[in-house]
Amino acid sequence: MPALRIDSRLKILLAVLTLSVSAAADVIRKSDDSEVNGSLVEVRDKEIVFTTGTAPEVTTTSIPFRDLTSIHFRAAEWDPQLGRLVVENRSEVASEKSGTIKLRAGKHGIGLMHWSESDGGTFQVEISGPGMDRQRIPEKLLYRPANAASQTVHSKGFDTEGFLDPVDFSAVEPGLSATAVEWAQDEEPRDDSELQWAQITGTSTSTIIGLNMVKHADKHFGVYFSGILQVPADGEYTLFVKSKGHSILRVGRDPAGIQPFQVRPQSSNVQLISIDGGRWFGKLTAWTEDRIGVDVTTGGQVTNVEAPVELLQEIWRGTVMLKEIKIDRAGEPTTQDSIYVTKGEDKSIQRINGKVLGVEGDSLQVEYQGEKRGLKLERIHGVVFHGRRANPPPAPGVLTLSGGIQLPGQLIRVEPKTAIHFKTLWGQDFTLKYAQAVRFTVRNGRTTPLTDLQLIAEEQTPYFDRLPHWTADKSLTGPPLMIAKTRYARGLCLHSRTVLTYAVDSGYSKFQCDVGMQSEVGESGNAAVRILTDGTIAFENLSLTTASGALPVTVDLTGKKTLTLEVDFGDNFDVCDHVTFGEPRLTKESP
Repeated sequence: MPALRIDSRLKILLAVLTLSVSAAADVIRKSDDSEVNGSLVEVRDKEIVFTTGTAPEVTTTSIPFRDLTSIHFRAAEWDPQLGRLVVENRSEVASEKSGTIKLRAGKHGIGLMHWSESDGGTFQVEISGPGMDRQRIPEKLLYRPANAASQTVHSKGFDTEGFLDPVDFSAVEPGLSATAVEWAQDEEPRDDSELQWAQITGTSTSTIIGLNMVKHADKHFGVYFSGILQVPADGEYTLFVKSKGHSILRVGRDPAGIQPFQVRPQSSNVQLISIDGGRWFGKLTAWTEDRIGVDVTTGGQVTNVEAPVELLQEIWRGTVMLKEIKIDRAGEPTTQDSIYVTKGEDKSIQRINGKVLGVEGDSLQVEYQGEKRGLKLERIHGVVFHGRRANPPPAPGVLTLSGGIQLPGQLIRVEPKTAIHFKTLWGQDFTLKYAQAVRFTVRNGRTTPLTDLQLIAEEQTPYFDRLPHWTADKSLTGPPLMIAKTRYARGLCLHSRTVLTYAVDSGYSKFQCDVGMQSEVGESGNAAVRILTDGTIAFENLSLTTASGALPVTVDLTGKKTLTLEVDFGDNFDVCDHVTFGEPRLTKESP
C-alpha cells in the first residue's frame, strides 16, 4: 500500500515533536488479568524473558507463553527534559482536569489527543496565563509550520528556572493540523500509545480545537490536533481539558509512537483476511492460483506480504473495506470461491461461484462451470475463498503493527527496544523496527477467545427472504456488543436461525461466556439458545429475552471435539432475535 503523503509542514512538526526520547515500559498482560510493566529482553520457544525495576534493582523473570494474553511494545517515550504531559483526563462522564507548565515566550510544539469507545463525548481546551484570563485557546496562538518551511531554532529544553525553551520556523500558517482515526472493534485501546494501530479516516486544519473540526466516526474513534502554541510572554500557563472519554495534552516533544498516523487505506487498496486472525491491506503486487502478494506500509516502511491462498479467507477492494460499497453475502457456497463483481449499467453486484486461478494482465481468471473465463479486475469487489483451505497447526499468536496490520505467526527474537524478528504462519520472515509493533496477542495460551478459532461448520436458515449474517466483535446492526448494561469488546452476535460449530480438540477444559439479548432490540427479541458439545446439549434457554439479562455460562470441554452455538426461532419467530455471546473463551488447565 502506498504510504500516506505527508507534506513538508507536517514532517517538520513531527521532527519537532519526536526528537530525544528515552525508553518506555513494555506491558505484558497475563491470563489472570494482571499486568506487568518492564522490558522484553528475550524470546524463547515457550517463554519470554522480562525485566522489571530500575538499576541497580532489576529483576529478571521467565514467563511461559501459556500464562500470557498479550505483549504490548513500547519503543520510546518523550524526554522529560524536552516536553511534558500537562493534562491527562479520563472519565466516562464529562469532567475537567488541568495542568501547569512554565513557558518562555515564543513557539512550542503542542499535541492533543481525544479518543472514545462510545459516543462522541466532549472535548474542550482552555488556557490562562500572564495577562490572559481563562478562555478557549485564541486562534492567534495556534499555528503549524508553513509548507516548505524550515526549523530555524531548536529547543534546549527546560532551563534552570524550569521554563521550556521555544522553537521557531522560517514560516508558519494559522491553525493546527487535525487528524481523525478509528480502529477495529476487536480490542479497545487502553492508552494513547496503543492508538498507533488506528487508521486515518480524515484530515483537516483548524484554528479551533473541538470534535466537530474534523469528520470522525460516532464510536471507536480518536481525534488528534498537532501544531504550535505561540505564547506572548514568559510565565506559568494553565491548560484546562474538559472531556468525556480519554484526553491527553502534551507540550514540547510527544512520544514517537503516537505521531505517525501514516497508514491510510485507499479505495485502490486491497484487504486480505487470513485464518488465525490475520488482516492486512495495501497495494496488490501479485496474484496467482497459489499466492497473493501485497505491499503493506507500516511505520513508514514498505513490506511485501505474500501469503498462500490456502491460508486466506477473503480479499476485498478498498471500496468495501471503507464501507463505500456493501456486499450481501447471504447463501455463499462452501465448496467454491465466491467472486463479487459489478454487473450491467446499474452497477449492481453479482456473485459468481467458481475457482479463482489468479490474475493475468488486467483480468482475474476464474474456472466457471468447467471453463476458464476472465473477469476485468476493475469489476471485482472481492473474493471469498472456499473448499481448499489448509489446516496447519494454529499460529502461536497475532502481531499487530501500526496502521492496524495483523499477521499470524510467532515471535522469533527481539533486540530490546530496537527490532523484532517475526515469522508468519506461512513461514515468511520479517525484521521490524520496534516502533512498528503495537502488540503480540498470544493464542493457544491458557485462555483463547472463541472468535480466534476457525469455524468448521455454519448453518443459517432464513425467515422468509431475510438472512442476516452473524457478526464477530460487533452487533448485527453495528454498535458494540452489549447485554443489559454490560459491554463486551469481543464476542459473537447471532440471529435466529444460526448454528456455528468449532473444533475444540486441543486440550481445552472449559468454555465460558455471557449469553443474552443484544441491548438495542428492546422487548421484541425472543429466541431459543443452545450450546452443545459433540452434539449433546450443555446449556439451553428456550425463551431468551432482554429480561433474562446476561446469563453466565460455563461448559465442560474435557475430552470434547466440537462446540456448537445455536440460536433458534423463539415465540416471536425471528423478530429482533439478536443474541450476543459476550467474551466467549476457552481455557486450558495445563499447557
